[in-house]
Amino acid sequence: MDTPDARPEIYALGQRNPFRLAVNPADDLAYVADVGNDAWEETNRAVAGANFGWPVREGPCPFNEFQPCASAPSAYVDPILYYAHDDGNGWTTEIVDDLPGTGIDVSLVLDDQGKA
Repeated sequence: MDTPDARPEIYALGQRNPFRLAVNPADDLAYVADVGNDAWEETNRAVAGANFGWPVREGPCPFNEFQPCASAPSAYVDPILYYAHDDGNGWTTEIVDDLPGTGIDVSLVLDDQGKA
């Protein structure tokens, strides 16, 4: 990390409660599902030194705001996938295949977790 006084074992900052890590065996990229607080749930591509914004940002927006909202300032990295709490759905993060045409070499299994 390029953060002054950061401990060397810290890989990235700004996730509230990461609960699942999935690694794509095709390219060794890692993806982290992060439990949101009030508004959003998100999945981030794990990047060394990244700051995903918590507690300043949640999902793609400033904390406790909904879309439309501004993209993250350059100090933060927006999630690659997200959904609002008020849509009633949830997801799991699991590598299943490539996702053609998206630039993301991973597919995430979406599951409503019995809420729909």
